[in-house]
Amino acid sequence: MWFIGVRVGVTLLALVVTCSSTDICGLYPPEDPCRPGGLWDPVTRRCSGYMALGCFQCYSGPLCQTQEDPLQCQLRATAGNPMVVAEYWLNHSRQEPCDTTPAYYRPAYQRSADASSLPTSGGELHAVTHNAKTDGHVMVGGMGATMVIHATIIALSEQILQNCTVNCPSKVDVLVQSPYYSGYPSIVGLVGTAQWNSTADPASPYTIEILTDPNNPNGERRSPRVQDPSHVIRDMVYYWPMYTTLNESLSEPIMVFSSSKHEGLAGSRFGWGLFRDAGLAHKVPAAVDTLVLGLSVDAELRVLSSLQAILSEAPSPSGLLPFHEFSQQLLLQRFKQLAAVLTCATLTNWPSSSHG
Repeated sequence: MWFIGVRVGVTLLALVVTCSSTDICGLYPPEDPCRPGGLWDPVTRRCSGYMALGCFQCYSGPLCQTQEDPLQCQLRATAGNPMVVAEYWLNHSRQEPCDTTPAYYRPAYQRSADASSLPTSGGELHAVTHNAKTDGHVMVGGMGATMVIHATIIALSEQILQNCTVNCPSKVDVLVQSPYYSGYPSIVGLVGTAQWNSTADPASPYTIEILTDPNNPNGERRSPRVQDPSHVIRDMVYYWPMYTTLNESLSEPIMVFSSSKHEGLAGSRFGWGLFRDAGLAHKVPAAVDTLVLGLSVDAELRVLSSLQAILSEAPSPSGLLPFHEFSQQLLLQRFKQLAAVLTCATLTNWPSSSHG
């Protein structure tokens, strides 16, 4: 069973009945003229950095070819951007059709996408990677894992308060173990039936926990503090073989994943949750409806095509899908390069480069 948030409509201007698709991939030159200081953008027809602005840090010029003095350049690592697998998709996309979505394809608002292949592909992906069991769970989509978590807090807090009969609080507490993703407090602050409380009682029936496993930012595996497992929202966007060792295929009441962290498609804004409680799963799309008018059908198709491409390749001798093996090896290479650069710095508790 699958819900794409609320409505998978895309545009009010989709009255055109002819398809004039654009071959985006065909607009890429054989060799990127912006490397290594930037990326060619076929839409704007200019070089750009990760956020479609300027060049990569320490590079400048029309083609991002001018490199600053390495001794004078300061890298500002303020936030992450999942560009590590961009090379994989660039190489893969040259073998695949790369047209835009026709204007006549599903132009109307839709509450669900029951005909979509996403639940099939998503379930197969979890089965092949052995990171989560989908049997007995309902899949719910949202505009990124952040929205899925936000909508889940809304639906779950309302459910908890509705089931309360004596000495009911006006809001439920939301607990997150430190260190945590800095965006969590803001997400909770937007929910009228929940409040941020880092010292909340884990044994209270009115406490929800957001558990990031593996944790962001330190990558540690974590166990929940809240005793009721149905009140634990597991943010598992990093529970993939390129980020950590998968010791078991988890089957928890609430598990959240993201195309940003898995496929590297952060710009598409797509995430999904696996819910054991079908009643709660039906309430989450209604909560999404309070946040956005609908989700993009283009994003759904982009995620679907990427999942099908990943699953179309046979596992390597290591047992990993080629996409996961490529991502794992590239991350390990980057880690070793970073460790080598920082060897002259004064650091404490620098982690090892061993996977997991």
